[in-house]
Amino acid sequence: MYLLQRKADQAIHCFEEAGQIFQETNNHYNYAATQAGLGSIYQDQGRYKDALDKFLEALAVYQKLENMHGIGSTLANIATLYLYSKHIEEAASVYQQALAVFIQIGDQVNITKTLGNIALVRQEQNNREEALEYFEQALEGYRELGDRHGEVTVLVNLARLHHQRGDTKQAQLFASQARLLAESLGFTDELDRLQTIFN
Repeated sequence: MYLLQRKADQAIHCFEEAGQIFQETNNHYNYAATQAGLGSIYQDQGRYKDALDKFLEALAVYQKLENMHGIGSTLANIATLYLYSKHIEEAASVYQQALAVFIQIGDQVNITKTLGNIALVRQEQNNREEALEYFEQALEGYRELGDRHGEVTVLVNLARLHHQRGDTKQAQLFASQARLLAESLGFTDELDRLQTIFN
């Protein structure tokens, strides 16, 4: 734990130093990237207010630069921060903004990730029908991209959602698909998640 904290402190120091250099040399894009990096570290540490401040700073720069990828990614980071800190309504709104940006620039990878995240938000809101629709879209997206880990993650989420809805047959169907893929590809993290559904 001490080692992890020490590494995080070192990373913060490096980002702060780099950010200062980029700011002094008017390298706005890389300055925004350092602020987003700091935001991610603070988020991992549970320092949500500090993380949000850094993400908002990065977002303002990306907007000034009209860098759509930076805008979309930072909005997605902000939405995830809101999700982790249980500000569900804010998360729902900001994920939709991020999705609109990713659709505009045709970023299929981030469209798919965001669809999956919106599904998680809908699940948190007990809107299981909408969650199901978003998970199904995300599953299709991951399959089209050939992202097997993303596919397994969504299959596990679908198994959990159907279990919550009381549809044991569908839950077991998605769980068996997820298990087969996870075992063949060595995704032990998803196998662990599967174990928690039916216990």
